[in-house]
Amino acid sequence: MTFIWKKFEHIELAGVSENRYTVSSILSKDEHTLWLGTCKGLYTYDILTNQTELVLDNSVAGNITSVTRYDKNRILLASTEKLTLYNIGQNRIMQYSFHPESIAKAPGDKITPVFVDYLDNIWVGSVEGLLMFTLDSSGKLKEQSSLEYMPRPLKSDIRTIKADKEGNVWLGTFLGLVSYNRAKSTFMIFENDETNPISLGHNSIYSFLVDENNTIWVGTWGAGVNLMSDLLSNFEHYLHQINDAYSLSDNIVSSFTENFLGIWIGTEQGGLNYFDPAAETFHKVNFRNVSNKNIHSEHIKSLLTDSQDNIWIGTFGDGLYKLSAGLKGSTHMLPERKIFALAQTPDGSIWVGTMNGLYRLDSGGDVIQFYTQQRENPNALADDLITSLFIDSDQELWIGTKKWWIAFV
Repeated sequence: MTFIWKKFEHIELAGVSENRYTVSSILSKDEHTLWLGTCKGLYTYDILTNQTELVLDNSVAGNITSVTRYDKNRILLASTEKLTLYNIGQNRIMQYSFHPESIAKAPGDKITPVFVDYLDNIWVGSVEGLLMFTLDSSGKLKEQSSLEYMPRPLKSDIRTIKADKEGNVWLGTFLGLVSYNRAKSTFMIFENDETNPISLGHNSIYSFLVDENNTIWVGTWGAGVNLMSDLLSNFEHYLHQINDAYSLSDNIVSSFTENFLGIWIGTEQGGLNYFDPAAETFHKVNFRNVSNKNIHSEHIKSLLTDSQDNIWIGTFGDGLYKLSAGLKGSTHMLPERKIFALAQTPDGSIWVGTMNGLYRLDSGGDVIQFYTQQRENPNALADDLITSLFIDSDQELWIGTKKWWIAFV
């Protein structure tokens, strides 16, 4: 598909007079319509006409934080106080309260992800934990009995959620790692045990990767990389060793990426590492120019493997680096920038989200255009602090900012 550049568009909600509002969730309705979950309620947005329409206001659906498809006819809306099951064709709702006197209490005030698995279990996550529900034959929502004794880690902040190739759901938290076997509806908990040298090295999970071989790579906040290639609760620990040049360079692991050479690891204070699977050793990769002494290049926030297997490295304070696939050299660009997010669109453009705006680069790293907020320009970027970048199935780029404006190209 050919990538076609468009302008930024700020979408006005029908009937909303103020300029700012929070859009927390977006879901495709059909080929040209989106569902928007907002602080003002549920809206539809027609891409062709650029028009929005209010479907359920916040007095009915609440401050919507998540919109999820339940089946082809119904969607789930999560707010801070309740779940709403909306039947699209019948324009009818069923609601399930999170108040303590109801059948289930919400795991926290801020409900973020809602996920429906292949057994039609409904997962509700928050900064304080996770609950799982099912709908009975009458449509009544009930708490799944297997979660009466919810694992302790799921009562903490859930930092990352991934799925492996067998369909197991992995949740990284501040209190450990949890795996949910969807076929058996069972949990497996991985926590640090000081008396067990092959247990999880640290309970604070910072980053996560499931590689091509279905191996689980766990980045921790203080205990390096923990590697698990089976489900026997056995972890191989890779930590920084002061007198070992082939050990991990830093024990706070912020990011992973994979290319044809293997696994690359970004750290908070030790730069970039490459893992040699044959020797089971780490090699710190000096991707900087020899003359560059900027310590901020050691602080990596994001990694990206592009379509040519080049590695792009986003640092917090020393800009962006491109490491060639053949490791024949690197290119430094956007010096001194603090970079939070990286993405590549099908035309080969590299998009770089920073603290001070959005960059579009060509595949060689030259700047094509720089986008910033312009208060007098309605087609400009809505905010300069870019926190996330996402390429959807239609190959459009979605941009997350601190102020929650919808901005897309």
